[in-house]
Amino acid sequence: MKIQRLLAIVTYLLNRDLVTCKELSEKFEVSERTIQRDIDYINMAGIPIVSIRGINGGYKILDSYRVSKQTAGDEDLLSIQLALEALFSAMNRKNVERTLEKIKSISTSKSNDIAIDFSVVGENKKLQSDVELILEAINIKKSITFDYTNAQGKESSKYIEPISLQFKWYTWYFVGYDPKNKRYQIFKIIRLKNLKIGQNDFSMEHNQDKYNFESIMRQDDRELMTIQFECCNDTIPKIKEYIPSITVLEELSNVSIFEMVVPEGEFFWFSILFSLGDGIKILTPRSLQIQFKNCAQKMEEVFKRYFVDGYPARKTIQTEFAHIGGEKGLRIQIDGIAYCGH
Repeated sequence: MKIQRLLAIVTYLLNRDLVTCKELSEKFEVSERTIQRDIDYINMAGIPIVSIRGINGGYKILDSYRVSKQTAGDEDLLSIQLALEALFSAMNRKNVERTLEKIKSISTSKSNDIAIDFSVVGENKKLQSDVELILEAINIKKSITFDYTNAQGKESSKYIEPISLQFKWYTWYFVGYDPKNKRYQIFKIIRLKNLKIGQNDFSMEHNQDKYNFESIMRQDDRELMTIQFECCNDTIPKIKEYIPSITVLEELSNVSIFEMVVPEGEFFWFSILFSLGDGIKILTPRSLQIQFKNCAQKMEEVFKRYFVDGYPARKTIQTEFAHIGGEKGLRIQIDGIAYCGH
């Protein structure tokens, strides 16, 4: 533990011009006297740390000292740093932070033109906790149990051997093996409840390369639905932002026609299209046209009932920002009945 702390102190100093004894003490959770002894040990090992006295004083490593970069160039190190910063913003794990510090210490360039920030994911503390628990289960090769709600709102209890984690589409998923049904599946972590690590070891060795996220997605046996819709020019930028891989069938002067193939009954795609309001017109399939019509009519009935001449008919409407489907959205509650939107 002491050796690890000494190495961490060296790395920390390499990434900064000047660090006070108090800052090091708080960072490594030891007394200032312990830090002073550690600095002496580091100097004895041949790493030149100088002590600067005064109000603005502290410790620093001589500028002439650098850890060997071996075969990695600055461009390689910046790429690694970017990837680690993105991972740290999504997971906030101490081991990632330590590795990031080491990479920064051996790079002569201290700036990067690109920044990737997934810190919004960390706002959901339960999601973060579940990700950590699943990662622990993967590392110790233990099964997990949880209650799972699928895209259709059906809840069931699961006994799964977690294989790998995947951050995709702004949220976390994991690939797991169901020993009862003898199949690999993908689970969206935001939909888990009552997650626990079990006592049982994995029933067999799992090939993470063979049974990864993309390969399981290709085996998806859900029914697919082809959607075609007409979109006015004002709405096209939103379409390209939310659904960048969509197919353009026809571009006219005032409108364009798009096509997308999605899993049938998947609420995510329905909510995106419905949120575009009168900016789109569903052409096919007929079943989706009916869904849109019914949903719009229900919303109209709600507002007719609770609003008169544009004003609330009664003070029973509450709104709050909450996590909805893994993202922040607006929850509208009328007389205790929740209506969710993004």
